[in-house]
Amino acid sequence: MNQISSYIDIDDLILRSPEELRELLKKAQETHGTLARTRGGKCLLCGECPILFACIGCAAKVPDPAQRSEVEEVQQIILLQIERAKKKGLALEVAQHQKKLKQCDAELREMDMIEACHADELREPEVNFDVEA
Repeated sequence: MNQISSYIDIDDLILRSPEELRELLKKAQETHGTLARTRGGKCLLCGECPILFACIGCAAKVPDPAQRSEVEEVQQIILLQIERAKKKGLALEVAQHQKKLKQCDAELREMDMIEACHADELREPEVNFDVEA
């Protein structure tokens, strides 16, 4: 595992593409109907939440770039919690908060990819028919 982790970034492998997120959202809307709004996106689950509303980092949530500020707010709170835990010498809590911080970063990167995808969809292609011979 140490050798593999030295040249493969696992965090990049768990990012979902905008197309994959769009498909998950479409499928959930067809099967569930109205989706619940959560911190930073929409929940794809219907019924009771199995992880007790720990929405940041949940695989059942599709991030919404319009709600970026909510994830950034959580990120700032986690940074404060890391500092407090470091001052108290609570190494396990620091590790847990750093994991949550990575989940926030992953969601923000997914939001960036979604925004880039939307921008590409709206862009008009530029075609030049001038041929120099």
